[in-house]
Amino acid sequence: MSLRRQVALRLRAAGVPSPDADAVTLIEFVSGNRSPFAELTAEQTAQLEGLVAKRCCRVPLQHLTGRAGFRYLDVQVGPGVFVPRPETEVLVDVALQEPFDRAIDLCTGSAAIAVSLATETGAEVVAVEIDPLALQWARRNAAGRVEVLAADVCADDLAHLGPVELVVSNPPYIPDAMVPRDPEVALHDPPVALYGGVDGLDVVRCVVAQARRLLRPGGRMLLEHGEYQGADVRALLDGFEEVRTWQDLSGRDRITGGRLARRG
Repeated sequence: MSLRRQVALRLRAAGVPSPDADAVTLIEFVSGNRSPFAELTAEQTAQLEGLVAKRCCRVPLQHLTGRAGFRYLDVQVGPGVFVPRPETEVLVDVALQEPFDRAIDLCTGSAAIAVSLATETGAEVVAVEIDPLALQWARRNAAGRVEVLAADVCADDLAHLGPVELVVSNPPYIPDAMVPRDPEVALHDPPVALYGGVDGLDVVRCVVAQARRLLRPGGRMLLEHGEYQGADVRALLDGFEEVRTWQDLSGRDRITGGRLARRG
């Protein structure tokens, strides 16, 4: 039985959602070879054993490799920062539907959204985060490509950062009582990046309030939310025009946004 198959069977028995893909990733990571059939040294075999054991305990794959793929980026991640998800790429897709020169990413986490917007457009992007651990990861990923600021979107007035054409955010939006099923999320993503109060929308309300201060008239705000929160988020966008919700690749409501009404 091949090493890849052995690892995949162990991961499957532990309930890992994507055992075959994870087995390939771990073997390639340890070997440094873009092939799951590479011959491993004794030292590499021991390293792989340790990583597989951790993955069987549902430590996120991205924490083990230190990387998460996001659009065209390899984002550095680890304990203390939210691991970016594929569904968040839809937020960037929608943002890129119109040109912009300046943008702000609120609750930036790893800065995956901010760096994607900056590198794919050449725009000036500011990334805002409150959590000290997440800020460390954001600054590593920013690498001079975006400005990273420490601020609380629910306490600080960020109007001095505007005006901008675009405000984006993937804020915490899980209701406090709704614990995620996946251990990778429930046990390893930082709570400050997950939970948003009783209805999950406490920080979303703050983001919308900041967007009103930051945007130029006609500027756009886009934010990610839970699949059942689209109607509630649309209701928060009083004073915005062209308000709508976009679905993620699974067909679930995921991104809502609108355009700040032009004066007159």
